[in-house]
Amino acid sequence: MRFVSTLTILIFSFALARAQDKDNLSSVDIYGSLRFRLAEFDGNYEVQDNLSRIGVDLSYELENGLTVLGRSEWQVNLVDNSAEFNVGSASGAEFGRLTAGDEPLDTFVTRLGYLGLSHVEFGTLTFGKQWSVYYDVSEYTDWFNVFGAQATGTYNAGTAGGVTGTGRAEKAVIYRNQVGNLLMAGQIQLKGDTDNDIDGYSFSARYGFGFGLSLGVAYNQAQLNIESIELVGLNNDPSAAILGIKYEKCPLRAAFTYTNQDNNETVDVADVTVVYDGIGLEFYTHYYWTENLRLMAGFNYLNPDDLDPRVDEDFELKYYVLGAAYYFTRNAFAFAEGKIDVGTDQTGEDRFDVFMVGMRADFSLTR
Repeated sequence: MRFVSTLTILIFSFALARAQDKDNLSSVDIYGSLRFRLAEFDGNYEVQDNLSRIGVDLSYELENGLTVLGRSEWQVNLVDNSAEFNVGSASGAEFGRLTAGDEPLDTFVTRLGYLGLSHVEFGTLTFGKQWSVYYDVSEYTDWFNVFGAQATGTYNAGTAGGVTGTGRAEKAVIYRNQVGNLLMAGQIQLKGDTDNDIDGYSFSARYGFGFGLSLGVAYNQAQLNIESIELVGLNNDPSAAILGIKYEKCPLRAAFTYTNQDNNETVDVADVTVVYDGIGLEFYTHYYWTENLRLMAGFNYLNPDDLDPRVDEDFELKYYVLGAAYYFTRNAFAFAEGKIDVGTDQTGEDRFDVFMVGMRADFSLTR
């Protein structure tokens, strides 16, 4: 690991030395997305933030095909609510210690923050909090405005996937490169909170067939101090493997993911948090009926395995999503989205349906 640390210092020293001249600054963008929704659930109505965010993106072009790149992005809570229907909202949660919606969001929460080097031939190396290589594939079906992304294990155990490295991976080093139609990526986490030199690793590979069809696989292995985590059933480090396929050619996008998870998800029952394995399936599709109208449909299904007896034997995640979005302009639209829930919660009770209407407006100074 001393070699990795030394290499990191040398890379950043070289990059910063070459980027001192402000004339090398090739692009700076301030961007964001303002989002709100009105939710109807279990007989209640609530105005909620829908994970609004603002960010800064910059790059310095150097000689010999090198570019220094960086991004910082913050989630902005526009209203006083917990955004409990977005599974990726709990940005700072520990593994298994917070279920999305249990605590109010701060006004500003760090979503992303990384810096790195890119080369036209040798690929990109980045350091910080960033979208994981596991998400390279799980994002195939993470396209709804509110729901979805619950069966892939991306935002697992009530977190944004930062601790385990499946979502917005924290303290991550990621390398990406492309050879022809093949995109490859590798990731390690260096958190310094375990006895291991590396606190987690991942890889992904995606292949585009050139006519809108893509196939992807990814694997993520976390390394935790499981002896210090008070969770029932946690007998090994969390891991997840995913296979995804998508077709995208306007006006149609359709995608499917299959996930096999081990010690990767949790559920709260009887004053304890229980870890479980599971098989997850997700499907997403949208179709542009007109240039301004997008219709969406899909489902999430997670079949738990190896459950503790305190959890009801019928417990499962299973719901369908239907939605539509109308675009006033390319960067502003209104949407309606409904979740038809046919699953069973951890106590054996039926889950309730949810209906949303909302708006979203994106902005960028350069794009």
